[in-house]
Amino acid sequence: MRVLLVIPTFKYATNYPEFLSLSDFPTGFAYLASSLKQAGHQVYGLNPNNIVGYVNAETMLKDVLTKKIAEVKPELIGLGGLATDYKFFKDAIGVIRGVDLKLPIVLGGQIVTNDAEDVFNLLKPDYMIKGDGELAIVELANRLLHENGTLDVRTIEGESALIDSIPFPDYEPFGVKDMMDNYSQATRLLYRYSRTDPRPFGIVTARGCPFSCTFCVDHQRGYRERDIGAIMEEIRVSYEKYHFNILLILDELFAVNKRRMTEFCGGILAGKQKYGGDFDWMFQTHASAKLDLETLKLAKTAGCSLFSYGLESASPIVLKSMNKKIKVEQVVEAIHLAEEAGVGFSANLIFGDPAETQETMAESLSFWMTYCKSAFIFLANLAPYPGSAVFEAC
Repeated sequence: MRVLLVIPTFKYATNYPEFLSLSDFPTGFAYLASSLKQAGHQVYGLNPNNIVGYVNAETMLKDVLTKKIAEVKPELIGLGGLATDYKFFKDAIGVIRGVDLKLPIVLGGQIVTNDAEDVFNLLKPDYMIKGDGELAIVELANRLLHENGTLDVRTIEGESALIDSIPFPDYEPFGVKDMMDNYSQATRLLYRYSRTDPRPFGIVTARGCPFSCTFCVDHQRGYRERDIGAIMEEIRVSYEKYHFNILLILDELFAVNKRRMTEFCGGILAGKQKYGGDFDWMFQTHASAKLDLETLKLAKTAGCSLFSYGLESASPIVLKSMNKKIKVEQVVEAIHLAEEAGVGFSANLIFGDPAETQETMAESLSFWMTYCKSAFIFLANLAPYPGSAVFEAC
């Protein structure tokens, strides 16, 4: 079966033209591509980002999507993303229906997982996938291929496969080389790079999160770690292909397990010695990581240039409201450890929690000015995503 996977246009509803680097690429699509290919399906990708020359995003999407459908003649089109991608999905589905009313459309991602009924009624895809999509989209494609192209199902519950049983993500259908060669600095402010010619590349080392912060939606799935050996092999293969020099560790709880962090650093050092490789790396972690100087120095030796810490607020009142389960003192300690180890410190301060007041905002800003002059702190407004506790409060 020929499957066309269409990734959303970054900030489709607000900006055009908008540019996308691999650091912001929705990695789930690359996993869907590799899983479908492994099952014997033909996979095509459309990345409607980094495209200029149109008067607006709607005109661009209609032109490039129509041409892609005519070119590859897909038998199934896959879309997916967040609630913020709603306008993109609405326009893309409109374009597809205008080309061929019978062409099956499957929609997935957090927008479906957390709001399936309303999403189906509003956007009217043929099928939806809730949760992890790799096994589900292969099942859907297989059944469509062998059951005359129609199924009496609307929503497929995605299964959480053993993460190391899924093939390495395949970015090739989505123009990975162009993104790395020409758009590596077209990225969010969330990252600060250690190279003047950054070529960022992300690797998923775990999925999910066991915590239940009120602004987050990922707590609905358990935390699942990948095998360190598999991670090292993916890094080796990816480096040979793309020669990245910045590796982004996509894992919200990286370094919470000290033994695992030590194994990762050892694997990076051994891999660089055996195969070569010139790259730095960054990771995210939670305050429960209990970082220590020895481990951070080992990470620095292995090429770690920066880590992102789950801060969100420096007000105890707001932290309690967010269900963060951390203390401000833990953050201060992590900042001092980072300075001593020579590793960059990054974090977010999010304003707008239901418990936020002028006084709590002043606490966070005072913390920022006192402790973060040598750190990179991203300031943002809280966004109430469907599926989060704060969305229900709103």
